[in-house]
Amino acid sequence: MLVEPDLYQRIKTYVGSVNEQIRDSRRQLIGYLLERDHEWMDKSKNLNVTQKIPALRGIKETKRSNVEKAGRSTVLSGKKDKPAHGKSENLLHMIAANGEPQLLEELLEDTDINAVNSSNKTLLHVAAEQELLSTIQLLICKGARLDLQDDVGHTALHTAASRGHTEIIRVLMKAGAPIHTLDSQGKTPIHLAAENEHLDSIKILVKEEAKQSESHTQDTFLHKAVMEDNCKLAELLLQNGAAVDAINNHKKTALFYAVKRNNDKMVKMLLNAGAKVDRDAINEAINLHEVTILQLLLGESLQIVLKYEAEAFQLILMLFTANAREVLSQEALGSALLSTLLEQGLDPNITGAKGQTPVHLAAQCNRPDLMGLLLEAGAQVTLTAFPQHLITIPLTKANPNATDNEKKTALHLAALAGKVGMVTSLLSHKAKGGVRDMDGSTPLHYAAAGGHAGVVSALLQSLNNKGIQDRNAWRKTPLHTAAEKGHDNVVVQLLEAGAKINTTDQSKDTPLHCAARGGHQEVVKRLVNWGQAGQKRQGNQMNLQATNNVGKTALQLAESEDTPEHENTAALLKRKMFLIK
Repeated sequence: MLVEPDLYQRIKTYVGSVNEQIRDSRRQLIGYLLERDHEWMDKSKNLNVTQKIPALRGIKETKRSNVEKAGRSTVLSGKKDKPAHGKSENLLHMIAANGEPQLLEELLEDTDINAVNSSNKTLLHVAAEQELLSTIQLLICKGARLDLQDDVGHTALHTAASRGHTEIIRVLMKAGAPIHTLDSQGKTPIHLAAENEHLDSIKILVKEEAKQSESHTQDTFLHKAVMEDNCKLAELLLQNGAAVDAINNHKKTALFYAVKRNNDKMVKMLLNAGAKVDRDAINEAINLHEVTILQLLLGESLQIVLKYEAEAFQLILMLFTANAREVLSQEALGSALLSTLLEQGLDPNITGAKGQTPVHLAAQCNRPDLMGLLLEAGAQVTLTAFPQHLITIPLTKANPNATDNEKKTALHLAALAGKVGMVTSLLSHKAKGGVRDMDGSTPLHYAAAGGHAGVVSALLQSLNNKGIQDRNAWRKTPLHTAAEKGHDNVVVQLLEAGAKINTTDQSKDTPLHCAARGGHQEVVKRLVNWGQAGQKRQGNQMNLQATNNVGKTALQLAESEDTPEHENTAALLKRKMFLIK
């Protein structure tokens, strides 16, 4: 309101003559506005007075429509209360800013308490900004909404926290002000307090969070700080009493997210603050192959890994597997960590889902240093998954006859892989050459089926040709397995070692049946010519007329297929049987 100088003086004289005991709020308001007008007049002398006088009357007369009662979101919403562009509302904001609670209370009777100015600030925002405690209390009593946000998404609590107005913060929170509301930059009130290092404000916000049940169904301040890699905020929170082991609605602690984000600085900070290491954090470090972080975690809670076999094996797998190249490059760290685990009671023979042991993993990764540690701790060599890597394994302290979940020993799989050196080494360390797996097969069965003549020779020499007639679950001998795969050189070795040529399996197939069915012409030729005049082992001759359990001869099996190999095999048999020339 602006008036001419003469009129201003007359009104001021009138107000001054009013009985001071009456103290009517309207008269106080007139005096207040006149004083404000006097200040404005110097800046706006040329303004039209007739356009300004109605503003005084408008203060009491202005009535706004009812404000929606629905709650606002905890993030900045596009929905705003109607800005207070009228002069009466602007005056209310000025009165609130200047700390006139009695005058403000009188004026609020017919005015919307949640009216906003051009910056979408409410009276509560203005009072919080100016640290007007009594005004804040008045507005709260009158029903001011605590969740309304201004143009930058700040609630009154944001405003108070950014300025370190601790008592205002306390009053607002006691009235139920939301503490996790995000502004337009994704910041909560505690972010703003931390940015300005208002430690007392941080402390009471942390204390309030601990009280509120909602904190257990969402991320805490500490969770948010960790997820933002905000070490400064996390440190301030921890220094001011934040619960380091609080969990969110996913049952995860802040430590889990620090591990997940591979933030070793944050992990150290949380551990130093007393964070408990749980299975989730350890598993996350294992899955991410983060050795440095894992070492930090294990230094605090190694027994967690040792308690749970699955985690322990995954840890070993992480340390040794070939796809963890970054881990394997840290050889000294890997050795130190394994030594620590073994010293603390890790079972060196712990197995994975497929029967692998740490020995297999160390062998796969070509880590003789780790292999030595495992063997010294009593690891057994079973070779379930990676036999090709075990040729140089020291076996002096290993049990060469230990079996995996398929009853296979190291010798079985070394024979299967055709590793002559490994077979020889295992046999020299008292590995049993005639041991059977769950299918009844011996290492000789596997070597014969694979056509590994060198391994067959080593096994026959070790066994002194014993076990040559051993049968597996299908009653097949090593000669059967060599014949059905077409390994002529192995067939010769076995026959020379004394294998019986007409032995039948479960289907009453002879080795000749097996070779004819596969169209292996050279093996068929070898078998039908064996034992004839001029051949070794004369008398151990093939019975060409032998039939299996469905009445088929080897010739009939060869004729049942129409490949060139089968046709040539059938022709060979017919000539031997004098059916054709």
